[in-house]
Amino acid sequence: MRYFFIIFLFTLKLNACDCDVPIPILEFYNSEYVFEGVVASKVYNEDYETYSIAFKVDKHYKEEHSPKVLRFTLKSEELYTDTLNSCDWSVNIGEKWLVYAYRDINKHLKFTYYCSNSKKLDQSIIDVNERKVLENGNNFIMGDYIYESQHGFTNPKPVTNIDSIIKTAIVKDYKKSFTIVKLHIDTKGTLQSVIGHQNYSAIKIDEVFNLPYAFKVIEEIPLSDFEKEAIKVAKEIKKWEIKYYKKTKTPVAYIKSIIFKYDATNKKWSYEL
Repeated sequence: MRYFFIIFLFTLKLNACDCDVPIPILEFYNSEYVFEGVVASKVYNEDYETYSIAFKVDKHYKEEHSPKVLRFTLKSEELYTDTLNSCDWSVNIGEKWLVYAYRDINKHLKFTYYCSNSKKLDQSIIDVNERKVLENGNNFIMGDYIYESQHGFTNPKPVTNIDSIIKTAIVKDYKKSFTIVKLHIDTKGTLQSVIGHQNYSAIKIDEVFNLPYAFKVIEEIPLSDFEKEAIKVAKEIKKWEIKYYKKTKTPVAYIKSIIFKYDATNKKWSYEL
C-alpha cells in the first residue's frame, strides 16, 4: 500500500488553485462575449486530454456580437488526464451557464470557472449587484472611474524623488510612528489630493459598477502629529507615472497608498510603496 501511494504521488501532478476573481465589470469589459447558455454537446478528443463543447446561447449581454452557438475546447477532467488538480472543473450537457469568454494569446476562445465570474446557474445565482453590471456593462466607460489594486493595470511609480522629500520631514519624538496615506492621482500622473487611511471612507463608490468615481478629502477623524506630517510629505510627491489599463492602453485616475514609518532610535523617516 505504501509503494502504491508513492507511485501515485509521482504519476499525478498536484496543482494549487490560488487566484483572485476580478470584479464583474472589469471581466465584462475584458470579455469578447458575456452570455447565458445551455450546453448542447460535449465531445472528447481522441487523446481525451481535451473536450469540445457547444453552448446554445439564450441571452447575450455584450452588444457587439450575438451568435446563437458558441464553441469551446476545454481541458479534460482529472479522471482522464491523471492530473490531480485542486482547480479541476468540468462542463456537462444540459447545464446552464453564465459565461465571460475571452481570446487567449493564440486567439482561441476561452473561459474558466475558477478565477472568473463564470458560473453554473444550476448551482449559483446571479446576485443583484452582478445583474446590474450585466444589464449596464455596455455603457461602462473606463476613464470615468478611479482604480487602486485591480488586475490588468500597470503599477505606476513616483516621478518625483521621494527620498529627497522625506528628508524634509520633521524629526521629533512622535507618540505614533506608523501610518498609511492615500493619494489620488489623475490620468496625467498629477497628484490631486491626499488623505489619511482613517478617513478613506470619504471616497464615493458607484452603485452599479462598484468602482470609486470621486475622491473627497474630508478629515472627520482627528490626526496625530505624525499623520499630519506624513500627509504633508505626501503632498509634495506631485508627479507620478501614468496608470494604464494594459489591454486598451487607456490612462486612468488612481489611488496610491504609501506607508510611512519613523524610527525613534535613529530619528529617521522611511516609507514603503
